[in-house]
Amino acid sequence: RQRIQPSLTPSYGLPSVIDLVESRSLQEITVHGHGLFLKKGFIGQSFHIDRLDFMDRLTKTLDAWQRGFRGSLLIYGHRLSGRTSLIESLLGERFPHPTIFLRPHSTIELRGRKLTCSADLDEALTFINKHNINQRTIVLIDDLELWRDADCDFHENVHALLQDINRYSKRIFFVVNTNHWMRNQLDLHFDFSEQFVENFCTNSMTVSRIASAIMVRENAIRAELRDEGWEKEQKTLMRRARRCALSNRQNIGASLHAWARQQTTGGNGARANSPSTLKKLVSEYWTILHHLMKYRKTNEQELGRMLGASQLQSEKQRLQFLLGCNVLIRDHHNMLHVNEEIVDILEHQMMTKNYRTLHANV
Repeated sequence: RQRIQPSLTPSYGLPSVIDLVESRSLQEITVHGHGLFLKKGFIGQSFHIDRLDFMDRLTKTLDAWQRGFRGSLLIYGHRLSGRTSLIESLLGERFPHPTIFLRPHSTIELRGRKLTCSADLDEALTFINKHNINQRTIVLIDDLELWRDADCDFHENVHALLQDINRYSKRIFFVVNTNHWMRNQLDLHFDFSEQFVENFCTNSMTVSRIASAIMVRENAIRAELRDEGWEKEQKTLMRRARRCALSNRQNIGASLHAWARQQTTGGNGARANSPSTLKKLVSEYWTILHHLMKYRKTNEQELGRMLGASQLQSEKQRLQFLLGCNVLIRDHHNMLHVNEEIVDILEHQMMTKNYRTLHANV
């Protein structure tokens, strides 16, 4: 039986890809407190740095909603850009109306009734509408792309969401979070972005805000270690933090990860850091990588439904290759993800002009 050979070979930059993945991997946190830089989502008000432009936009839209207009806001952006942290931070805001947070497999409670959400967004929205008819409510929907499974179609969930926005957005204020890739995909099919009163992109924060996010964590870590030279060292750290933000394209999550990596490796983990290292890999494995950028996670069954049984056989070879290079990771639920240590530079490479020209939905 003839074996199918993987297309990517060392002449396509394989050693550099492995070097890149290895150089960015944090096997364990060896520096006290640096887990603060790697924790995802909202980790407390003391570590949260407000996005003033977002709060201005949210306040404006909420005020109009309370005057009787439609209320909806879409948050979208690149990986590690702080979308979930931003939407979770709204749970701590003192809104004049109850706030409900929706995420697959979370539990919500309304007037003594509980629902453990499945991947069926329509079911969760129906529950809210049924038991909250006469009360204004703010509904926060996190990671729209994850509302799907083998029994629940993603596009049916999106259709149900848009129907509810049209029907109930004078009573329910919808805040929805999804990634840049999925937003573009849904714009093709549903004119998705235009269904929201406001859109907010999280792709970049100001250098000073990212530097502040780094320094508030450093201050927490070093609270008991400060000495007479701390003020001078703080100024040095602030300059380094600003450089870190710039070198990571002002992406808040990528900057925090890079800072932790520098502290853990003593600055020796930055080799082979260019996104161009992944150029050949992106070209060869675009179908799989593009699917994962949109949907965040997948498995062979889902890819089979998307690609068809015949093409899936050749893609399985590609999956095994990407897993072998640790570009993809398989979790304990048997789902495939892009390795988070390289996801930001992989995405950056996929966003370059060459790929925008070849693939319109970028």
